[in-house]
Amino acid sequence: KMEDALEAIAKEVSCLDLFKFNPQDLALLANGFSKQEGESIENALRVVAEDIGCRALSIFNSQDLTLLANSLSKQEGEYIENALKAIAEEVSCRDLSTFNVQDIANILFAFTQRDLLDHPAYLKVLHAACRLLEDPQVVFGNEEYTQLLQVKLFLQYQKPEILHKMSPQASLYLDDFEQNFSRQVPQSSVMHQKVTEQLKRLYPDQQILSEQYLAATFLDIVIPEKKIAIHVNGPFHYIKGTQVLKADSAFAEKLTEKVLQQINMHSIVIPYWEWGSHSTEEQKNKYLQSKINVSTASKIDV
Repeated sequence: KMEDALEAIAKEVSCLDLFKFNPQDLALLANGFSKQEGESIENALRVVAEDIGCRALSIFNSQDLTLLANSLSKQEGEYIENALKAIAEEVSCRDLSTFNVQDIANILFAFTQRDLLDHPAYLKVLHAACRLLEDPQVVFGNEEYTQLLQVKLFLQYQKPEILHKMSPQASLYLDDFEQNFSRQVPQSSVMHQKVTEQLKRLYPDQQILSEQYLAATFLDIVIPEKKIAIHVNGPFHYIKGTQVLKADSAFAEKLTEKVLQQINMHSIVIPYWEWGSHSTEEQKNKYLQSKINVSTASKIDV
């Protein structure tokens, strides 16, 4: 199995001196590890991050730096933060014309996720992204557009003073993409469908909406009259074997929460382990009522 192979490699890497690994090998290792979870993977990424702090990053090409930033941004820990800051320092000295569209989108998204907004490298990468958006000969993929849209929306609610430094034309291109993106409604998961059906039985007189677009994502469930948005979080949202959200899920929820506050709505999270612990209709109804009542009460208190 690929997972078993990666874990075996991770255990081996944790015991090695990575000095003999060239930049590309190191970047590819981090990228591979970032796609899996577990203690061995975390330890291996820590070793990679510590190694980065001891290297001259000037020998890393743009793709390797981007792979490292993107991979490490999905993990937590002081060693990760230090490595990302070292990458940001290197990026601030680089000619970003050597970075392609994917590099710029990935590295800007990684810096946004890990709150490197005040680092000098951040504005430099943001301006590079704007130049690429304004260039009619540059082709963006859906993933790169989505990353930049999330960055734009995050800055809008978190750091509007930085958003104002984005060019009007680049902002307009992202607005156009958002209109198209909002029409690409995803398919609901089985758990999502079951929660929706349960809510419709519990509140037959309420409008229960699914997959409602908001801020570069889709709210699983919305109850407009109660001003409540519901996140139905399956196992994929969490680091394997934990109740800790993955970095991308945490970032999306943080952004969504900011927007919901602006429109006077409150959010509820239904984790899969809580939902799965209730088997009968009565138990599920009590669980949902409790969640909604607590949410409504806290909104009133505010």
